[in-house]
Amino acid sequence: VLGLGSDVGGSIRVPAAFCGVVGFKPSSLRVSMKGDINAKVGQSGLGMVLGPMGRSVGAVAACMRVWYSPWLWERDRVVPRLPFDEAAYASTSKLTIGYYTSDGFLAASPPCASAVIRARDALAARGHALVEFQPPDILRGMALFYDLLTADGGELVRAWLEDEELDVSCKMFISDMALAGTTYGKKVVPMICRDKGWHRVALVLSRLQQLTTSELWRRQAERYEYVQAFTAAMRRLGLDAIICPSQAMLAPDPAVVSYTGTTMCYTQLYNLLDFPAGCVPAGKCRQQDVDAMQEWPQSELRRQFGEGFEALVEEGRIFGEQGDAVEDAVRDCIKGSVGLPCAVQVAAGPYDDEVCLRVMRELEGAFGA
Repeated sequence: VLGLGSDVGGSIRVPAAFCGVVGFKPSSLRVSMKGDINAKVGQSGLGMVLGPMGRSVGAVAACMRVWYSPWLWERDRVVPRLPFDEAAYASTSKLTIGYYTSDGFLAASPPCASAVIRARDALAARGHALVEFQPPDILRGMALFYDLLTADGGELVRAWLEDEELDVSCKMFISDMALAGTTYGKKVVPMICRDKGWHRVALVLSRLQQLTTSELWRRQAERYEYVQAFTAAMRRLGLDAIICPSQAMLAPDPAVVSYTGTTMCYTQLYNLLDFPAGCVPAGKCRQQDVDAMQEWPQSELRRQFGEGFEALVEEGRIFGEQGDAVEDAVRDCIKGSVGLPCAVQVAAGPYDDEVCLRVMRELEGAFGA
């Protein structure tokens, strides 16, 4: 059984992670968008792509075998002729895999971070080399994501939803889009947020604006530079793939979704980079994970960045504790979450979709999913 979805920031991977199934976002240029209907048609700054969700990595890989084949090429000649690489998917060679438990934009909650540690240990037990990794200049990366996501000021999304009855989970998003580009939304609200110490929210709101053509071109050039910096960081460590959280929290109440889009920073990054990425189940939330929330987010920042993480916060290189509504939502979400599915996200370099799926398959085997 397969489900198909679209993903411009995590809309395949996050629901899959919340529900304890597998979700995969391919490299965008390897998949045809012919015939797809969505509110982001024409958007080229982020890796918008169709992809599968399924009960197993094998089912998802079977879907990609069909998509990466002459069957697709004959129907859309724009798609490059890159067949499914069976050798890379089935390989037993040892890999060098980077890992991180928090990205510096929003600390992952303990159950999400602990899932990465369990995945790290499982892969190490299989003979792979696991290396600590930190996404370079994460605040710049997330700023670019939001710049490109709302480059039209949300105009197309609002047009699509005009006269529609909105679900509660959409209303806050549409309200934010209505502010995009206004002086109040671009300057006044972010200034108020900064005064309160809510720098993460201020960054996001200040980026929800309509860009001019020249501004859009500059952002796309900056995105190219960021992708180069990220791939260079991977190359220096010899990384074949990366494992990290799939989300900052576990499955929330649907009403919470509308104001917690920033918790999707872990998946959004790989749309900005246009790397293949997927989520695989990694056990369940434990009571000890819930108890660890008492020291969150400092505990997770310390685990990722060491005792000197506060200096990085002071230098503006990462975000520390903000005391904002997003952090409150994460805390509320984890209460009573024992037994909910946890997941790990796997990403690989450009067009290395089969390497990504291979690592997902190995983790599935290790966790007995």
